[in-house]
Amino acid sequence: MAQTLPAKRSSLNQFRVSFSSRDCRPRVADVVHYLGGADYRPRPHILKRVERALTLAENVVAPAAVFSIFPVRQANHTGVMLNGDRPIFAGVGADWHQAAYILASLATLGPGLEAKCRALSRSAPFAAIVLDAVGVAFLDKLAVLVGRESQRQATSLGLHSGVRISPGLCNIDLSLQTELFDL
Repeated sequence: MAQTLPAKRSSLNQFRVSFSSRDCRPRVADVVHYLGGADYRPRPHILKRVERALTLAENVVAPAAVFSIFPVRQANHTGVMLNGDRPIFAGVGADWHQAAYILASLATLGPGLEAKCRALSRSAPFAAIVLDAVGVAFLDKLAVLVGRESQRQATSLGLHSGVRISPGLCNIDLSLQTELFDL
């Protein structure tokens, strides 16, 4: 269940949402996919390690997202102008001409899982790899929940939510994520 909280920077268009680690918990099959690929068929002892890693992760993650809604000043094939003179997502090739607002979100599982992976990497490297795969699967599930929350927030404001555009997906260069951080 998502819990909407006021963002640290108070604004009418910015909010923070916390999610339950249980709601973000991926299936074993999702973790196995990230651990070894679509055709990977792990032995039973590996599946037990995945289960243990899932339980560990569920106790250390703190899934949350911050959302901001920005009015679009100008939009065309070259990108979107929000504030200032620099377009964001320049050259992405998306059809921006109908965009009236951009809802930007940043999601995290918190620092706990990364710290645990780092600690395990020194003493139990395979356990760290399994836990890392668990983290990727948790992030995947969190992205779905963030998408649903984006839709909900847009609808509550009388807006329509369009296609998700994200650095690292759909041939959008991962380096463009810094543009989101700069907002």
